[in-house]
Amino acid sequence: MKHLYSFSIGISLTLLLSSCDKDGSDLSSPMSNTEESNVVDININNGLKYYFPFSGNTVEQVSNVTYNAYLKPVFYKDRFNKPNAALCMVNHDLAVDAGFQEAKGSLSFWVSVGDYHPLKADDGTVASGALFARVDGTDYIFSRGTYRLGIDYKGRIWTSCRNKWGVSPEEFSPVLAETPIKTAEKVIELKKWYHIVVRWSDENETMEIFVNNKKELAANYIENWGPWVPVRGDRAHMGSDRVPIGLGRSVFFWFQGVIDEVRGYNRWINNEEIATLYADKS
Repeated sequence: MKHLYSFSIGISLTLLLSSCDKDGSDLSSPMSNTEESNVVDININNGLKYYFPFSGNTVEQVSNVTYNAYLKPVFYKDRFNKPNAALCMVNHDLAVDAGFQEAKGSLSFWVSVGDYHPLKADDGTVASGALFARVDGTDYIFSRGTYRLGIDYKGRIWTSCRNKWGVSPEEFSPVLAETPIKTAEKVIELKKWYHIVVRWSDENETMEIFVNNKKELAANYIENWGPWVPVRGDRAHMGSDRVPIGLGRSVFFWFQGVIDEVRGYNRWINNEEIATLYADKS
């Protein structure tokens, strides 16, 4: 049964250090280098802004609010083959904000991609749909976005957040799949379930992406980055994106896949919490 739960564990300092990167650093620890502790807190409810288990509905568990989809929601089997337990995103979207524009946070979800659904521009470049996007709702020429997170036609995860990571606003073009930062190799195969976590910190000027409890991307913020400046009319979407197709024209297209267990946090969740979310069998 999908549910909210939390717990804490104590482990030795030696074991804690072994979970760090080879260079000995681990941004997941809330402690400074001068502090000593032998306790790692694992509480996957701490700082939880929203949680969608998609158990046959689109009710967000923290607020108990039902989110309306573009069309009547369709539910599929989840990663355990339980029927009506994951949301099909084909021709559906929800107004879920990944939160990349905030000073810190984490996004966790399970996803199974049915089709990379490439779009070809006139010059032959290939774009792919963003699973999470916050796009200027008034800019129908360029469809500039505050952020995007998607999976490209090569099975790589790509992302960009205006003024923070990927590229500067002047360089950003949502049409070009090569523009945002992306995982170096293919990490997503079709019709398989994957657990993805994105976490970011303005204080540490870095963002990271984990796939199945393995760090696949770590990137520093752009030089001379700045805090988020709201874009007039921008709107958050999970499952759809808008891509320009010509002067003054743009089109919405849908992410081709199934999503489940979507959680948004107002903090940088630690490595142990990522492992807990990945191992969750509920």
